[in-house]
Amino acid sequence: MQTVEPDKYFVKEIVVYGYTVKKHPMQKEDRNAKDGVNVYVMLCEGNIIGGYSYPNADVVGAFSSLDGKTLEEVTGLSYKEWQDNWKIKYLATFL
Repeated sequence: MQTVEPDKYFVKEIVVYGYTVKKHPMQKEDRNAKDGVNVYVMLCEGNIIGGYSYPNADVVGAFSSLDGKTLEEVTGLSYKEWQDNWKIKYLATFL
């Protein structure tokens, strides 16, 4: 969940570290986050390249940005618009 395009990270190793945070902005908005928020930080070649967060609960839903913003808040696109753009840009790369 970041604004950086993934292109330059294809075929590179990405390491993900997970933490549970007890005071996170998402807790003000999401009742499922009352027990904290799981935050995942992504690193490539020793540099932080992004991350995502999710309530520390047994729930189903979408991931948020590190600071708890939705996909629409980060990209300005609905999930459908974002998915359609992703397919157009990257699907041919993997076929």
